[in-house]
Amino acid sequence: MSEAFWIDAELDRDKASDGVSRYGAYVRSRIPGGFSECWDGTFDCGLAERFAAMAWRTATAPVMAPPYVRRQPVVLSARIEVDAEADLSLIGAVDLASPWPEVLRTGCDGIRAGGGRGSTSAASARRTHGNHTGMS
Repeated sequence: MSEAFWIDAELDRDKASDGVSRYGAYVRSRIPGGFSECWDGTFDCGLAERFAAMAWRTATAPVMAPPYVRRQPVVLSARIEVDAEADLSLIGAVDLASPWPEVLRTGCDGIRAGGGRGSTSAASARRTHGNHTGMS
């Protein structure tokens, strides 16, 4: 995996109702619903940040399907918001799917959880753990 996100410009052009840009058409249609306040003076501060957050929401699912900004399957969700309570900076949040850490997959002594090492059963794995603590 080289990039978590990428712009699908080819699909955008191919499916554009205006022959130029599907994303551009979505932005133009959303001007009354949020983009206009990014540049008409409705918000005094953070115009660029608000525009970036609105552009991200527009370019990703569920607004655009298929989305203009595509993502790798390990990216479960991603969002960009403006921190209106602090300094109006952008906050990005990404939820990723990842494998279990090795220690959780195998346990401290190398015995796999739920089936043991090789043909070792879960019952013998419990006995092994018991022997380490002085139990029989």
